[in-house]
Amino acid sequence: MCYNVSMRRRLRCALICCMNILRRSHGWTGTRLTCLWQSGGTWLRGNAPLKIILFAFFLATIRDVQGNEAADMSLTMPLEDDRGVQSGRDHLMGCREGAQAHSWIHVLPDRPRSDIPLRIVAVTREQADPIGLLILDRNGEIAQATRTEAWGYIPRALGAFYKGLPAGPYRVLLYQGAAERRILACTDLMVSPANTNIPAAKTPITGIWQVRREWTPNMEDLFSVFVAKLFYVRPGVKKGWRPLHQAFQDPRRNILYGALGINEDSRDQTPRVILSPDCADAPYHVRAYFAWKMGLPFVFNLCKRGNAKTGATCFDTRSNLEDRFDALAHPVDRFNEFIRKSLNWKVHAGNPRTAPEADASDFYPIVLSRETIRPGVVFVDAGGHVLLVTQWQPQSKSAIGALYGIDAHPDRTVTHKPFSKGTFVFNHRVPTDGFKAFRPAVYSQGEVRYRTNTELGPSSGFPRTSDEQSRISAPGQFYNRVYQLLNPLPVDPRQVLRSKIEVLRQTMVERATAVSLGEEHMQRKRGIPMAMPKGMAIFQTTGPWEDYSTPARDMRSLLVLDDIMAFPKHAIQNLDLYAVDPGMHKSKLKNELEALRDQSLLSTTFQYTRSDGSQWTLRLYDIVSRKKALEVAYNPNDCPEIRWAAPPGSEERQTCKRRAPADQRKQMLAARHWFENRRRPDVSQ
Repeated sequence: MCYNVSMRRRLRCALICCMNILRRSHGWTGTRLTCLWQSGGTWLRGNAPLKIILFAFFLATIRDVQGNEAADMSLTMPLEDDRGVQSGRDHLMGCREGAQAHSWIHVLPDRPRSDIPLRIVAVTREQADPIGLLILDRNGEIAQATRTEAWGYIPRALGAFYKGLPAGPYRVLLYQGAAERRILACTDLMVSPANTNIPAAKTPITGIWQVRREWTPNMEDLFSVFVAKLFYVRPGVKKGWRPLHQAFQDPRRNILYGALGINEDSRDQTPRVILSPDCADAPYHVRAYFAWKMGLPFVFNLCKRGNAKTGATCFDTRSNLEDRFDALAHPVDRFNEFIRKSLNWKVHAGNPRTAPEADASDFYPIVLSRETIRPGVVFVDAGGHVLLVTQWQPQSKSAIGALYGIDAHPDRTVTHKPFSKGTFVFNHRVPTDGFKAFRPAVYSQGEVRYRTNTELGPSSGFPRTSDEQSRISAPGQFYNRVYQLLNPLPVDPRQVLRSKIEVLRQTMVERATAVSLGEEHMQRKRGIPMAMPKGMAIFQTTGPWEDYSTPARDMRSLLVLDDIMAFPKHAIQNLDLYAVDPGMHKSKLKNELEALRDQSLLSTTFQYTRSDGSQWTLRLYDIVSRKKALEVAYNPNDCPEIRWAAPPGSEERQTCKRRAPADQRKQMLAARHWFENRRRPDVSQ
């Protein structure tokens, strides 16, 4: 029917045929075809021979589109309507923009191929259950995943993993509801044949990586579920990594594993990604890795430390556009050197400790809410220690609500911690600590910068800045507020006490690991004493003392212990937080909690390694009785038995063969008042 017409009509008819082919064989629908029709029709209004030749060339090459889909295929818009999903065939129409602004589907890698693993991650802030994923082929048949998984809270994610999907077009639907399914988001994806040449990541001419995307609220949601998946630990299970990149090398944890197509995360690959942070660097490493894999802008500030009251002063920035490492040809080498020689050496404990109103900062303070305290935000204490929030466990009938984070240490261990007064140390006297979010980076006019506080207003879609935490004036107000967020309903104080006992046990197990690492170092050095810094520098220095001493860790351990010992009194003073029989007298409740506390401390044990390699078992109650001695037990020049305050003349202490030099022991006694008062000095004054 396209023959007895003018050339213009004939070409328009060919365009229609091309669109039909794309609809059937490549899954092109909706706005793509509309755009092709409108732009093609307008373009053909002229009859220039060159236009006809070029258009014919376009038609001849359009068949290769499956190997050259744009990178934004993995960042899809939500479906406009909310019609129920009746069958797979009913939903092979176009995905259109719409109202569900906080539900997105991400396809990883960007350009799927039938012979490589494919991960589909759907992210939503919708909380009503159930939600599900459907992956449909061109016939509307459901493609069965190798593995499916769900994780996170706000936001939460659904994942479908495929070892390989047959080549062809697919429709992915995120839906909510059981009988009447409401579509939250959808996307089309094209899986290329196994022999399709899809270029792997290339090193840019200059800079560490190219910027291909921008930080949006939805991208922040993806970062949040990336962190939640990477560091998920079942409650009550001990987990840690040394160094940090061990977590990234686990494809079941890392949703961006191998996303660049160069085997960059494999343990056996050379070069491979190396991430080995100490305290303040860890959140930056995680953020930089995510930005690198997703082609996002990344920047950090160069700052003077300042102090806990005034905050750091930042004066310059470094970003992924830095040209210092352009001589390195491999993208992994360039990324690793950027982390090792730029980020690690420039970021310090003062960076996160900035004033609430400061625009020149890597983080900004947020309002305390369930929506904002989520995986990917950080917690900063006044001493500069930083935790990355990784997990929110909502309150249920069988478990109390809990918040978890990871922190890194100078010995390169990364530990997993629940929220408590001794792990998330908040000082109401200073305005620079508390929960904070990464400032979204912006790529503009060839430079990378941070969004300002003004640009983080309500209309931005990002969490807004807030001075709520800096206005807290009472010591317990912060912790009560967070516990109420974690447990909207009152909880049994006995259950809370048991959870605090478990926090202390985990803290002691982590300390045992740290002491053992210090002992291994001393044995390698044949017991030659390491130098001890003077004064406040014991908390923050460089070299072996920073790596293997434990003054800051021990300070936090003592705070965990204090929290447990004070809990019975706290409970009767804050009865509104707890589910207590109205007829129970306060004194009876206090006595019950004290008895439960003491019995739990007596029955809960852990082990440490003595100087001769043997294991020695301690009760948590032993830590209570040794509390004073543990205030001066952070020096790795002392044997492990001394560092665990073994009593003189005891069987436990018989294996000890080494003591710290006398001048160092005298220096520790002079610094003891910091530990007695549980107040770390401001090391930046």
